[in-house]
Amino acid sequence: MKAAMYADWINFREQMRTVVILVAFCIVYALSVGMPVMFSTMLVVISWLFPNAAFNADLASGWDRLSLCLPVSRRDVVAGRFLLALAVNAVLFALALGLAALLGVLPIGDSTVIEGAAAALAGETVALILLGTEMAAAFKWGLQKASYIAVGFFCLIMLIPISVFTFGALEIDTPRVSAFMTWLLGLEEHAFLLLLLGCVLAGLAVYALCYLISVRVYRKKEL
Repeated sequence: MKAAMYADWINFREQMRTVVILVAFCIVYALSVGMPVMFSTMLVVISWLFPNAAFNADLASGWDRLSLCLPVSRRDVVAGRFLLALAVNAVLFALALGLAALLGVLPIGDSTVIEGAAAALAGETVALILLGTEMAAAFKWGLQKASYIAVGFFCLIMLIPISVFTFGALEIDTPRVSAFMTWLLGLEEHAFLLLLLGCVLAGLAVYALCYLISVRVYRKKEL
């Protein structure tokens, strides 16, 4: 598995400059406007970019076919890809939490540490689900179809706050949605963070499930 991870890292390393520049820009922008949610959004964006960069590098280098011929187990190839993606995601998540803590201390903007942490946890949940789903789809159908699935999933996620806002603006009577929003807004800050932490754990469970599906799919793949 170490060999598979190293090969993935070599392929992904060529895209690191773009990722670092993008992350640095988001950090500077978040600090300038005092909004940690901007960097938390970057978790989702990088989660979409990583599979694209990794699988495109495979196609360019021929590793997608070579890995099927080498004496490396297909499970190790998939595990290396998922572990590398999780490592990149963990670094970004740590940066998001650190930025939230920094903005909570500095006199920039009006966000608190709790709000920044909540934004980071919410972004991490979406990022894990998006990352696992797109990679599983890429192993099954290829990168192009996986990108379509990822965009569709992202649009589906965005429909949730848009729908809530629309119902509120049009004063549409939705008892269940209203009851849920009342319960959600009534939660204390620490209880809300625990709820979001549970969402992150659920995202990890989905990520693990996508890994298992990818292993099963890749074992059946032929040249």
